[in-house]
Amino acid sequence: MDANLMIDRNKIEHHKSIQKIFQGLESCLGELCDSYKKIISVLEVEKKHLISGSTDEMFLANIEKESLLKKISGIEGLRLGFAASLARSLGLPDSTPKLLDLANALKGQPEELVLRDWYQRISEVIQKVQELNSENEVLVVAALRSVGGALDNIKDSLAGKKTYRRSGQFKSGPEQSGNFISKEA
Repeated sequence: MDANLMIDRNKIEHHKSIQKIFQGLESCLGELCDSYKKIISVLEVEKKHLISGSTDEMFLANIEKESLLKKISGIEGLRLGFAASLARSLGLPDSTPKLLDLANALKGQPEELVLRDWYQRISEVIQKVQELNSENEVLVVAALRSVGGALDNIKDSLAGKKTYRRSGQFKSGPEQSGNFISKEA
C-alpha cells in the first residue's frame, strides 16, 4: 500500500474523529445555553414572587432552579470531557481548554466561528443570570432586614420593662408586661 494513501486515510479518520467530538461539544453547548435561558425565566418568576411576597411560589421556583442547576452541572461535566478530547485531538496541552482556546486552534475552519458564536451566546445568558441573581439578592436582603426589624419590635414589646433598676431599687413606670409589681397590687 502506498504511504501517501495511508497518511491520507489517517488524516481522514482523524478529521472524522474531530468532527464527532465537535458535534458532541456543540450539542452540550446548546443544552447549556437552553438550560441557562430556563434559569433566566425561573429567576424572573422568583423576582416577581419576591416582590409580591408569595412564599409558596418562591419555594417552587427554588426547587425548579435547583433542578436546573443540577442538570447544568451534568451537562458541564460532559462539555468538559468533549472539550478535553477535542483539545487532545488538536494537540493542545491544556486538558481543560476554554472555548476561545479551541476556536483559536481551529483558526480558519468553519468550527472556529461556531465556537466563537457559542462563546458569545453563553456569555450573554450567563451575564443575564448573574444580573437577575444580583437583583433578587438585593430583594432578599431587604426582605430579611424588614423581617428582622419586625421581629426586633415584637421582641422589644414583649420584653416590657424590668422590675428593678441596676441600683436594686424598684423602678417606677407604667403597668406593662414585665413589671411584676403594679400600682394596683
